[in-house]
Amino acid sequence: MATITKNVCVIGSGFGGGVSALRMAEAGQSVVVLEQGHFWDSVINQAWSSMGVSDVKTFEQKNGDFNYWMDIFNFAAGANLLTNSIYAVISGRGVGGGGLVYSGVSLRAPSGVFSDAPWPQAIDRAALDPYYTKAENQLQVNQFGWGDVGYKDGAFAWAAKNAGVTVNPHPSIIDNQVCGSMGWCNNGCLRGAKHSADRQYMKPAMQAGVEVLTGAMALEVAPLSGGKWQVTYSQGDSSTPNLLWTGTTSTVVADQVFICAGAVNSAAILLRSARNLPGGVSSQTGKNLSRDGDGLIIGILPDDLPASVEGVTFSGTVSSNIGTFDLPDMTIGPVDGVTCFNYMFEPPPGFGPDWPKFTLQPVRMLPMAAALTLDPAGALNPSGNMETFGVGAKHLMQKYGSRMLQIGTMGMDGMDGEVTLTPAGTPTVSFTDSQQTINCRNAQLAGVKQIIENGAGGKVLPIWNQYRPGDGYTIHPLGSCRMADSVIDGVVRDDGAVWNPSGGVYNGLHVLDCSVMSSPIAVNTSLTTAALAERALALITGS
Repeated sequence: MATITKNVCVIGSGFGGGVSALRMAEAGQSVVVLEQGHFWDSVINQAWSSMGVSDVKTFEQKNGDFNYWMDIFNFAAGANLLTNSIYAVISGRGVGGGGLVYSGVSLRAPSGVFSDAPWPQAIDRAALDPYYTKAENQLQVNQFGWGDVGYKDGAFAWAAKNAGVTVNPHPSIIDNQVCGSMGWCNNGCLRGAKHSADRQYMKPAMQAGVEVLTGAMALEVAPLSGGKWQVTYSQGDSSTPNLLWTGTTSTVVADQVFICAGAVNSAAILLRSARNLPGGVSSQTGKNLSRDGDGLIIGILPDDLPASVEGVTFSGTVSSNIGTFDLPDMTIGPVDGVTCFNYMFEPPPGFGPDWPKFTLQPVRMLPMAAALTLDPAGALNPSGNMETFGVGAKHLMQKYGSRMLQIGTMGMDGMDGEVTLTPAGTPTVSFTDSQQTINCRNAQLAGVKQIIENGAGGKVLPIWNQYRPGDGYTIHPLGSCRMADSVIDGVVRDDGAVWNPSGGVYNGLHVLDCSVMSSPIAVNTSLTTAALAERALALITGS
């Protein structure tokens, strides 16, 4: 069994792992990062290849290539055969983690979300703001203007304005000078236009001497004598997600371990490691998994939309292999350009002062659920493959391209999911729709109807859960190792140190990623993950 000895071992390389690796290297520590996936380059920006890094793959647009999706996405799933329900958690996979496949939205969490009891007393918006700023500077976050967003964003804002609802462009890590407005952010940016965790944290970390092992799945951690830690990992076929690979098993011995593997895998590592820890782990480990109110609501706007809305104008035609289409076109522009915070401060129609708060973002993509809801008979292209990105989506856009709005929702759900282990030790997920989650979903639907139907005279289509009420999915998971001021309520302390149920914390063992959030935050998780990690690393390194 091969052994690597370092000061620090970081498991995962996203917005938590990237911060941990870079800041510990800057503090003079030797660091190794264990990453399941590969390095990823864009067609234009060959960041890793130019550094002589091996195991580099290039972002592509292969809509029907299932293996490509398996390479760049992490899928965790579960099912309830009694209720015929299916569950899924989707995240990024590779050096850079979720930043490889997210839209670039970089929002600070609203102040009110930190008032929920599980959050440690030391953490609120005021305490996090300096670290939000630090993360924003590192990620080169910029504020979108109306000239930077797509027609869909302007159309949504126009409908909202008619309904008396406020919508504004949001901050983003997308470089407008490089972005081609193709809307392909969510399965790898071909142009390398995103200042994400791979480029802004992992690249400088490696330049500072951090070693990265790809195709390495962390299995468990265990304490050693002298205050050190051992991380056991498996190296095998990194194109096979969420399996305990049967390849060579090796170890890392380190003074400090940072588990930053995401809301599913961080909990799974702790659950597998519980037998090695003298006090075990908190009973909350794996529980309180939140979907962050994730949902998708589809609206169809009237035929007579203005060609210019909120200063956003597209004119002319665009041609593809399946025809020529008149613009304006909802499929042009960044994936996400604007956010509606209105319903964080006032309830939608039919809800009182205790409504579950939420945000809305019009998204540029064509998920399978949208295609099936809109046009089941025409949702397949001539080759029989579902097209979800790029010009291949135009076959459905012939009818709806200038009128279909897909509204992504996030909000204060009931944290009613759980990560558990199969007998083989692989993670599985499940969700039960609590009343809080149901109320949140209903409030979001009411808010979208206020905008689309009242504001624009359009129509809101049935949501997925009206067809399949028990299903649960999320692309913004959080909370399975949540922070709290005691082991009774949480899994880690406010600096990410893992609680020891027998008393105190395990010195040198931390969790720092989206899993540590104590409540839903109703916005995209990337920036808050980085800010929480920046704060923890400042405390740990004394910087």
